[in-house]
Amino acid sequence: MVPTKIQLAIQKLQPIQLSYSRKKSQWESAFNLVALLSMLAIPYLVLVYPLSMRMLEVKREMCYGLQNFVVAYNADVGMAYGLLTTKRNASDPTLAEVAVQSYKFAHPTPWTQDAPPPAPKYFQLGLATQEFETGRIRKMAEEAAYFPVCWETDVLNGGGSNDTGLWTIAQSRMRAAAFHLDREDATTCAELRDYCYLPESRLLRLMCGDTCGCTDPMSVPWYKQKAEGCAEMCLSERRTRLRALPCQDFPQAGAATAWNEFWDNYAAAITAYFGEDRIQYANSSISLAQTMKAGGCAALQANPIDAITGESYCFGAADLFGPLAYLCPESCGCRTYSAENQAWYCPQSCSR
Repeated sequence: MVPTKIQLAIQKLQPIQLSYSRKKSQWESAFNLVALLSMLAIPYLVLVYPLSMRMLEVKREMCYGLQNFVVAYNADVGMAYGLLTTKRNASDPTLAEVAVQSYKFAHPTPWTQDAPPPAPKYFQLGLATQEFETGRIRKMAEEAAYFPVCWETDVLNGGGSNDTGLWTIAQSRMRAAAFHLDREDATTCAELRDYCYLPESRLLRLMCGDTCGCTDPMSVPWYKQKAEGCAEMCLSERRTRLRALPCQDFPQAGAATAWNEFWDNYAAAITAYFGEDRIQYANSSISLAQTMKAGGCAALQANPIDAITGESYCFGAADLFGPLAYLCPESCGCRTYSAENQAWYCPQSCSR
């Protein structure tokens, strides 16, 4: 509300006389146009244009060129190494995502530590921080020796272990192994037998040691090591069985088949372990593999060392394949040992 005195004062004001001309009107319109253009141009040039250029730069960095690779630097060698990656389908969850989704509502009410937690479906549950941390960073070779059981014979098949904790762990690991192989419908080792010799099937070999040949001295030597998933107790049983075999090359039925399959899969196994580049420059080793296959156990005497791994065929490679001496004890010199100094990879009947 305006005071009455001010209203009366305004009413007494005389109107200002303005003179209009065509020229003056044009100048006024031109001034207004320039002012309007300036108000539009200045924000555009100062704010909008730089921001749009920045966004285009971001778009170029994020979307153009090669996007599916990673590079890591090896400080010891002084070389950078790159890897072309594959795009993961967002609809294909990882094991960790599936594990979380399957467990977060496993208890119908808020859980308290007064009650035992529900058994997880896809992971091993630890209630202690140390147990969690050691399990998270443990290597497969350490994992294979961590539990004193051969999982399939001692736990899954009820071979003497009545520990419910081990049974729960075994079930979650079997589900995880099946998940990695896209066989979530499989629940037994027999159903997954065909996957035993895949390089990525280390968890399957850990849980299905008997099915995957970790207990059989006449099985194909590939991956018969702790680092590749065979449990220490399964390998111990394998060595025990070996001790009872006759001291001769191909001591049992199936040994020749295992020998042939070892050399047939040589290139694929070496490539999976070292990479394509290692095998590309080892044509002589690939040719030698065929020669070894044709020559039988006697070929080990002429070519005892694998050129690519630098390991003895008879002793095996700690991270890749088991001793071929299991198949060829005679050619690997097992008869040269005395009973007191007999090599661990030789049948007991070989001692002098």
